[in-house]
Amino acid sequence: MFEYRKSMKDFDGDMLDVVLEPQLKPGEKELVQVTHHECHFYANDGQQKIWIREDEDILRSKHIGRLIMVSAFLLSNEQLQANPHIGNKEAFVLRFIQTDGYWKSEHMLDQLVHQAIPIFELLHPGCIGVFCFDQSTNHNAMAADALIASKMNLSPGGAQPKMRDGWYINEHDERCAQSMIFPNNHKLKGQQKGIKQVLKERNLWPTKGIRLMCEQCSGKHDDINPERIDCFIVNFGQDQCVDTKILDRFHPHFGLRMRENLVTRSLVQ
Repeated sequence: MFEYRKSMKDFDGDMLDVVLEPQLKPGEKELVQVTHHECHFYANDGQQKIWIREDEDILRSKHIGRLIMVSAFLLSNEQLQANPHIGNKEAFVLRFIQTDGYWKSEHMLDQLVHQAIPIFELLHPGCIGVFCFDQSTNHNAMAADALIASKMNLSPGGAQPKMRDGWYINEHDERCAQSMIFPNNHKLKGQQKGIKQVLKERNLWPTKGIRLMCEQCSGKHDDINPERIDCFIVNFGQDQCVDTKILDRFHPHFGLRMRENLVTRSLVQ
C-alpha cells in the first residue's frame, strides 16, 4: 500500500481540505483508494438512558428489533455515490436480514461488479481503483465447491455442498484422485460423500471410529474476548460508520422505516 500511495492524492491542512496531487511518471495513471465497509442498525437502537420525570414511566422493548445491514464503498474525501448519472440507491445496499436473508459473498461481489466499479469509472475516468476490504468472513469466502472439511457431514448426503474432486498420497507415495461424489455404480450414486467415507477410502478411518466434533471443540470458550480480537482487525470505513451510528442512536423513537430513511440520508451526505 505504501508503494500505491505514491500514485495517490494526499490531503493536508487542519481540515484535510488541501489536495496534494501525486507526481506521476509519463504514462502512469493515478490510483484512487476505495474502501468497503459494512455496518448494522437495529430497529430498537438508541440511547440506554433517558431523562424522565419522577412520576413518569416509559416501557421500552427489550428486543433489539429488526436489522438493517449497510454495505458501502468509501473514498478518501467522499462516498462512492456522488454522481448525477447514478441514483443514490446504486451507491450502497440496505438489506433487511429478516426478509432479504443474510448478506453473503456473492451479494458483495454483485455490488462490486455492477454498482461500485461502474460508479468509480464515472467519477474517476482514466484512474485505477485500489479496492480495499477488511477481514470479514464474506471477503475470505471460497468457491461453492471448495474442499472444506467443516462443511461436510460425517455420513453421506444431507445438507453438505457438492465439492470438487480431491486427491491424496497413498502408502506407495502415489497421487490418487478422489471424487467427493459417489459414482453411478454405487447404491448412493450422485450423493455427496461424508467425512467417514472419504477417510475410509484413504485408509485413515480408525477402527473405533471418531466423532465429527470433539467435546472440547463443541463447547463454549468464555475466555475469547471478541472486543480484544476485533481491535486488531483493520477497519477502513470505521469513521463513516461511527458518525452514522451516533446519529442513528440519538433517534431511539424512530421506527424501522424512519430509521432506514435516517441511515440513508446520513450515508449520502
